[in-house]
Amino acid sequence: FQTVIPLALYVSIELVKLGQVFFINYDLDLYYEKMNKRMECRALNITEDLGQVEYIFSDKTGTLTENEMEFKSCTIWGTDYPHAPEFDENIDDSETDSRFSVATNVSKSSSIMNDLKLEPGLWREIASMSLRSLTNVELTVDSSGRSTNYNEMDYQKSQKIQDFFLLMAICNTVVVTTHAHEDLMDESGIVHQSAEEERRKSKLNGKRNSSGNNVTLPPINTISQNVDSKKPLRPILAESWDFLQRNADSPFQTPSEGTLTGSPVRPDPPKTRFEAESPDELALVRAAATYGCCLKKRSHGKVTVYLPGEGDAEFDLLHVLHFDSTRKRMSVIVKHPTTKEIILLTKGADSQILSVLHSKYKENEEYKKIVEDTEDHLYHYALQGLRTLCMAKRVLTKKVYKHWKKKFKEAESAMQDRDEKLFECACDIEKDFDLLGATGIEDKLQDGVPETISKLREAGINVWVLTGDKQETAIEIAYSSQLFSEEQLLITLNASNKEETEDKLDHELGEIEKDRKNPRPLSA
Repeated sequence: FQTVIPLALYVSIELVKLGQVFFINYDLDLYYEKMNKRMECRALNITEDLGQVEYIFSDKTGTLTENEMEFKSCTIWGTDYPHAPEFDENIDDSETDSRFSVATNVSKSSSIMNDLKLEPGLWREIASMSLRSLTNVELTVDSSGRSTNYNEMDYQKSQKIQDFFLLMAICNTVVVTTHAHEDLMDESGIVHQSAEEERRKSKLNGKRNSSGNNVTLPPINTISQNVDSKKPLRPILAESWDFLQRNADSPFQTPSEGTLTGSPVRPDPPKTRFEAESPDELALVRAAATYGCCLKKRSHGKVTVYLPGEGDAEFDLLHVLHFDSTRKRMSVIVKHPTTKEIILLTKGADSQILSVLHSKYKENEEYKKIVEDTEDHLYHYALQGLRTLCMAKRVLTKKVYKHWKKKFKEAESAMQDRDEKLFECACDIEKDFDLLGATGIEDKLQDGVPETISKLREAGINVWVLTGDKQETAIEIAYSSQLFSEEQLLITLNASNKEETEDKLDHELGEIEKDRKNPRPLSA
């Protein structure tokens, strides 16, 4: 027996599919204005396939979120410095404005991060940042010219603040350029001419490029040709900022360049761009630059940083220990320009940094309190949905570094098990750290994500989201994206191996089955 389908019905169904594809292609809600692109259906059975979807597995970063990180908060040696006071509902608006008034006035003269409210306490510490202040000299001179000693903890806090921002500036792979990177190949594999090439040809031909303001959607087969070649086809992690604008309001001036009330001495250098593989690194470098600790140049074996109280300082970049998913850390080893100290700077997940701190953070009560305060701040950052990173530092003795360097070179040249040996070398040196602090970075949800996930769930589609964030951060993002709802029962499963995971799953499934058979009475 075979089902007979009338020819007219078959043709009608195909025409309906064609009409549905047409409406999808020309749906303004599916048009992406930044890239001048719209939805493209390449098959007539797309509507049938969409109707069969039962599960959606999605990444969080860059899929649900914008993948554009913004520096929001930091904690340095146990002290919280919130740069986003709107999170605190208990702070009155007038109190917030007065607290950040100095920093807001300061930031007006810098186009690095205009939306970042600087902390006055941090700015005062960084304004005097120099190579000498980054060393272990515990001697200072007061206004009368007499030598005075800092309180040990106060001095360490001041030094930790400066080390913290130095780490933010150089512990990365960010490249400093003066020309924006342009991706000249579109998704169809067509290579477009660069803006510079177009200008050159325009001058040779004696013509000027003109652009119209056509608001209609371009035909599908010409979409790639109509994309503005001057705009990158994919978001480029590069931000322009005017490099240290020297004017009357700028705090980032050395005595040779003028004062807060003086006039600029040297002209503005050309605009500089930061280009990074990771948006997290870009956010940290831009935040450090906004405070005046600016990454200026990176070359093979060298990294140059501008320090507000010193000027340009060139550090020898000895090694870069790249991030991996097992260590969850990234480190750089540099040599101090004046003291020749060998310094290890590390950033990574809090669980991987706090577990390898120096023993004094477990034995000394004051140091234990610093760790506890930092963990508390990290927890609150996670509740706000912020991505967190811990920062730490270690000064290496020449003997330790020489022994480790020999072992590291052997691992680099190994023909077998090279990755495992490099991993062991990294773990051998990444220990006995001094805690500097932690950061909280926001990655906002894309427009329409909560509504989209809500509609998918209403349609009976199961949505799974994978993320490497802290558990508290993941839960907060899940609620804000409407992946979780208040009516749902939240079950948390934390396990370290397969057997433990199976046991906990069986237990929870058993409890759910009991609740189904014997529903719990609703509370009044």
